[in-house]
Amino acid sequence: MVNKHFNYKRLLNTPEWREYSKTILERDNYTCQICHQKKSENELLVQPKMYIEGKDPWDYPPELVETLCVDCHEKLHEPNKKYIIYRLPKPGYRLVTCNRCLGEGLLNMRNGDFCECELCDGTGFIEEEDLEPFEDDYPSRW
Repeated sequence: MVNKHFNYKRLLNTPEWREYSKTILERDNYTCQICHQKKSENELLVQPKMYIEGKDPWDYPPELVETLCVDCHEKLHEPNKKYIIYRLPKPGYRLVTCNRCLGEGLLNMRNGDFCECELCDGTGFIEEEDLEPFEDDYPSRW
C-alpha cells in the first residue's frame, strides 16, 4: 500500500514547491495569515487552505494557499481537527470563498459555540459557475 502522506511530504522537497512557496511567502510579506505576526522564512510554512485530491501542491491556485507560522500550523493540525480533502470543481465551475462563513468553514452561534457551515460543508469554499472559463478547463472530445 502506498503511503500518500509520505509521497506528499516528498513533493514538498522539490524545486517546484520551493519556488512556488517562496512566491507565496513574498505575497504574504512573510506574515502569518492567522496571527498576523511577521516572521523569518525559517519560522513560516506555506499551507493549502484545503487539500485537492490528485493536485501537486505547486499547482494550487494562489488564493487557496497561505503563509502560517509554525505555532499556528501546529494548532491547525491538532488531533481533533479534520483534514479537508476537496475534489476539483466540475468543468465550467471554479472554487470561490463561501459567502456565508467567509471562508472560515465555521459559523459563530449565538451561545458562543461554533458549528460547521452547511453551505460549504466546512471547507470554506463553494463551487461557482465560471463565466469566463479557460479552454484548457474542458478536455477535447474529438
